[in-house]
Amino acid sequence: MISNILLVIFLFLIINILSQVNARLPLKSSNTFEEVKVGLDTLSGSVVAYGDFNGDKYTDVFVLDSKLQKLSVYLWQANSTTFEQLKTASIDVSNDKIYIVNVIPNDFNYDGKMDVLIMATKEKTNKPEKELIMRLYLGNQNSFEKYIQVPSSLNIQPTLIDFYGNLHPNLIGYPFNNATSTQTYNLHVWKFNNTNVTIEPISVKDTEKGKELCKISHPHSNAFVDLDGDCLSDLFVTCEGGTYEIWKNTVDKGFVFSRSGKLPNNVGPISFADMDGDGTIDMVFYEYIVKGSWSKKKEYNLHIVYNKQIPLCSKTVSTNCRSVHDLCSADDKYEFDFDLNGDGHIKIPIKAPIVYDNLYGESNIPIPIRIGDINMDGYPDIVLSVSETSKPIEIYQSVPCNTKLGCNENATKANRRVLLYSEHSKVLNRRQNIRSAAFMDIEENGTVDILLFGEQDADKRIYTVVNNLHNDAFFMKTITLNGACSSICSVNEKKYSPFGVNHIGSTYKFTVIDLVGQKRANQVAQLSQSSYNALQTPYCLFGLGRTNSYMEELFVGVSRRTQKHYNIYSGMIPNSQLIIIPYQQENGDPSSWQLKQFINPSEYVPYVFISLVSTIVILIIITLLLQFLEKREDELEKKRALHIINFDAF
Repeated sequence: MISNILLVIFLFLIINILSQVNARLPLKSSNTFEEVKVGLDTLSGSVVAYGDFNGDKYTDVFVLDSKLQKLSVYLWQANSTTFEQLKTASIDVSNDKIYIVNVIPNDFNYDGKMDVLIMATKEKTNKPEKELIMRLYLGNQNSFEKYIQVPSSLNIQPTLIDFYGNLHPNLIGYPFNNATSTQTYNLHVWKFNNTNVTIEPISVKDTEKGKELCKISHPHSNAFVDLDGDCLSDLFVTCEGGTYEIWKNTVDKGFVFSRSGKLPNNVGPISFADMDGDGTIDMVFYEYIVKGSWSKKKEYNLHIVYNKQIPLCSKTVSTNCRSVHDLCSADDKYEFDFDLNGDGHIKIPIKAPIVYDNLYGESNIPIPIRIGDINMDGYPDIVLSVSETSKPIEIYQSVPCNTKLGCNENATKANRRVLLYSEHSKVLNRRQNIRSAAFMDIEENGTVDILLFGEQDADKRIYTVVNNLHNDAFFMKTITLNGACSSICSVNEKKYSPFGVNHIGSTYKFTVIDLVGQKRANQVAQLSQSSYNALQTPYCLFGLGRTNSYMEELFVGVSRRTQKHYNIYSGMIPNSQLIIIPYQQENGDPSSWQLKQFINPSEYVPYVFISLVSTIVILIIITLLLQFLEKREDELEKKRALHIINFDAF
């Protein structure tokens, strides 16, 4: 009887504790996006770049003021969950009467510390023949040293790539010639070191195929990204005349011509992502079509052009396929098929016109499509800036193709994805005069949040919107460093961490198993673009979807031109952050790379721990109480036995 009563009391206490803990959980207030204040809302300017400036593993932001002449660094403070200005690190060019038009954070002198390259013009113009002034500010994780003057280029912004395959960043583009009024378009490479920057002519040719790199368009969508599946980033170039070229990166011959093609007319910036989760990088862009010779009405469309490669090996496909244990094998027959009747091209109509106006206020420079997985289902979504004043920001979420959504039968059978307007867009348009948006994991908790950029009283404004979508999907956050040193760098006996020196063009490929046992491959690119305000995060944050398993194998590739340029890691735990350090000796191999894994605890963990400890304490108390009652009952039984008279003994 007593035991039953205690059991009822025990259950009541457990339910009460769990309800109290649940009441104290930091539950999200809404299943949508919510504006918060993190120290940026009072600033007059725009976020123009991301990077871990002080090497503390948190992403900081670079803010350019409304006059385009002062760049400030704001560090993320995890304890106060706000951005605070690092007053010792700022760049002011107002006395030089130039205007900053692009900012690229990277480790240019290869010392394990983040530097900043600025691109500026003498007047607010985007004419390609004008001079683009460049300055390199070397960083020491606390401030900037005196800048190094970088040889100027034409206003066709140079492309940041690893041209020589040694993990050092280079620029390729067209230099500005002060001596003549007629500019030439001879391709050059900018090489960086500790004290200066040199520039020399290069020739990107393929003599066997009789091809030479085309004249780069302005603006362009050049990218350093793996397109043939070998985990070695290739060179994608948009050319004058509305065409593109892909130059394959090889270990022994450098860049060799791979293929070219015609782009749709009036195409906007091209972004890259694995849109259908098949382990290949696809193209995403928008275009406009002029309807009617008199009205000049424009029709806008989103496009996804899928990268068609050999499929992943499975029970149904066992030949001419890519093994899950060899994801970094090249497919030389890959292709981008622009045929709208085929299975590799999806067109999505857009009602509102696209904004042709970037964060710096220049005209005719379109804002690129920003890509991120807002619900962590493993299929990237996009945020788009449109010119409709009441609804300037639109989110398009990825859903499976079917004919009712505008996909043809071929694309539906090929399991392609299509982008649909999301109702979550309404939350982003509560403020007036918003011009554009970008993705970022603001709170460093593995969710894709959004920065909104707008105008107020002729000043630029920044608004932060956190992602409160309820989902039970997993994520992975990765960053590959440039291998300048191991986990600890040392210069003049001073030691520091190199966590802020992210590598351009790193590649991640992996497989995940969903809840029904279906295995699929994914590919993610790190920092593939840096020109014309690409505003890409220094890390890769990607969804794994709903899975009951760990990541079996993760392939990490860098642009080092060696026989083996990638490494394989097994058993990666979801909801964690990975830092890969590809440091190796001159004759070393990827086996010397270092991997650091940081588990991202759920926000409920402390409360679950409290509940667990409380339950254990209650169980101990009940056990001791039952033991005490049992012992007392035994003693009473003994006393009763002493009073029993054994009449048989008489």
